[in-house]
Amino acid sequence: MDVVVIINAFNNVDLSHVVESLRNIGITHESIRIVLSWSNPPSNAPSIVNSLKEAIGNAFDIIYLPLPKMGLGKQRDLTLRFVLAGFPNTRYIVYMEDDVVINDRGWLNRLIEIFDKLPGRVAAISLEPGSRLCADFVVTSIVTDRRLYVGLSGGSGVYIVRADVLRELLSLGIGTYSPFMYFHWEDMEFVLKLWFMGYVTVSYRGINYIHLGNTSRWKPLHRRYTEYLGPLMAMLINGPILSKGFLVRIFRDVVKAIVNNDLLLLFRAYYFLVKNLRYIMAHRALRARIYKDRSIFAKILINCIK
Repeated sequence: MDVVVIINAFNNVDLSHVVESLRNIGITHESIRIVLSWSNPPSNAPSIVNSLKEAIGNAFDIIYLPLPKMGLGKQRDLTLRFVLAGFPNTRYIVYMEDDVVINDRGWLNRLIEIFDKLPGRVAAISLEPGSRLCADFVVTSIVTDRRLYVGLSGGSGVYIVRADVLRELLSLGIGTYSPFMYFHWEDMEFVLKLWFMGYVTVSYRGINYIHLGNTSRWKPLHRRYTEYLGPLMAMLINGPILSKGFLVRIFRDVVKAIVNNDLLLLFRAYYFLVKNLRYIMAHRALRARIYKDRSIFAKILINCIK
């Protein structure tokens, strides 16, 4: 069985951080493939990929997947589909951003060893901190490490997911990541989808790494816009499960937009939702048929005690 590591990149990026993280994988017990998914790559991208291969000493097979310019949700969905179709023996898929630096030697072996011990209902392990939703005695009794806990994490710096879980999502017709989630909340919407399907996700804080994208306070205009659009889109699509939080989110966004002088961006986000309401309602109807339990609180409770 194989393990595939996906590196997500877009536009002109510096892949020097990737080199350090890949080198620190070290010797593994599994067959490892690296897929570099690059949206809107520069003209010299093939040369950069060759330099990456030389920098890690050809230790791993690197597959270069160039993609046109697109949102992150669509890019991740297409890349996951590419991996599942091209490498049917894949057991685990590791997702890693291009701006992540993993400092611990042998980090991948450690994640695989932990995942092998956990029950199949645990769909993913994230290195990002997550909201502690419950005290899961099954997870803590199997892996007695206080740095591992059941959590809802929307961060995508590094995580590992079961390939069979993704295959189930595809078989049901709801896909992996949602292509309509352009930039913000695409990870949270994906994790919520896993929870609504009866799986749980866990956070593991036992590996030393830095997600450089989380260290900058400056945000370009498109990121501020999608911070308003993404959560509202996710709530409407997954309604009525998240509909109760919709009004709270609107109030929060209005206050935030007034404070940050972003009212025009907020209005543009609402206009986009109204303009694409038919598309949103079609996806909402599909989710309602697939999700067996419409209460997120009941779903969390069931996932925590079973």
